[in-house]
Amino acid sequence: MGRGTGLHSYMRALTKGRTPEEALLDVPGEHRADADSIDLSTLPPLSSGSPEVGFALSLSDCSARVLGVDMDRAGVRAMRTQDEMGMLLDWVGMVGARSLVVVDWKFQRQEDLAPASEHWQLLTYMSAALLAYDADEVQGFLAHWRYGRWEWDSVRLDWLGVQAHLADVRALMSRAERATTAYAERREVPPLRLGVWCDWCPAKRQCPAKVGAALAVLSGEAGDALKSRSELTPERAGELWWKLKNHALPALEQMLRDLESIARTEPLPLPDGGSLMEVEEGEDKVVAVVAGDWLRRNLGPEVAAEAVETKPTCSWASLERAVRKHHLPMLLAEWEAAGRLGRKPSLAKVMAGLREEMLGVQVAKRATWKAVRAVKALNG
Repeated sequence: MGRGTGLHSYMRALTKGRTPEEALLDVPGEHRADADSIDLSTLPPLSSGSPEVGFALSLSDCSARVLGVDMDRAGVRAMRTQDEMGMLLDWVGMVGARSLVVVDWKFQRQEDLAPASEHWQLLTYMSAALLAYDADEVQGFLAHWRYGRWEWDSVRLDWLGVQAHLADVRALMSRAERATTAYAERREVPPLRLGVWCDWCPAKRQCPAKVGAALAVLSGEAGDALKSRSELTPERAGELWWKLKNHALPALEQMLRDLESIARTEPLPLPDGGSLMEVEEGEDKVVAVVAGDWLRRNLGPEVAAEAVETKPTCSWASLERAVRKHHLPMLLAEWEAAGRLGRKPSLAKVMAGLREEMLGVQVAKRATWKAVRAVKALNG
């Protein structure tokens, strides 16, 4: 679970009436410090509102409607009409007879995130909420990572502010429609601005500014330009590096992921005679809880305490150290005391037997290593 998802789970738990201490239990350990640092005193009590509220906004008549609570994006898409903009708000609550609060968690640590007063996504969310609830005023909050800590950036809109913002949205949509028509009819590419917003753009794999740099790499144009470095000015070389780093490489990585998704359904033949296909792989990972229980019952508490750490974690290396230290000497002493003949039990032989037994126990408990399906290039 990444930081954004973990912190989102934390805030969502708070909306369900759980205390911050209880909500922290939903956050992975590596992100709990981040969650604990979020200042909640600026916000209204989150349990007094609703999480994951779906809205449908109609720009043609400046109206909006509530689709439901505790929704997901797929549900919003299914319920909106073709002429409506669907949106999912993280949290919405009433703070007065006709006043609303909208909160959008933004927990990706984006230093260059637009302020709330200029954040079109937040402003559009606020506009939809005000229209749907027929409120007089709405205040929007945005989590912003600044100066090494989380801050809440906020903005207020009244009915006139909502109308002004939606007029800007309609103008933008009109420009987008004209640009789409110009490209479809005359292949005219509109002026494009590249930036951090490109990461969330659904058209980035078709964007001329993004794909152009990637195609230059594939066709060799970028490589030729780098080889003939004497023909590049420092400014041009810097521009080329920036495009390769920030646009070509991410676009190529996305293309790789897309091609691998195709290979998951059917093998793709490769020029070297091999195939790109999905395979199953994994590892004999020791399940600490199963291992500790098995070791206590079969080899004694000393071996279990040595092999299984308090986290708890257990590896084959720690298990081997514990067997070498506690179990093998006892086994050798029993062997010698019994006056047995033949080859003494070796550590390798003991470990092979223990591994086979323990993996059998883990399989029986459905707690063995997880099989991971990955796309690999296999030789022909």
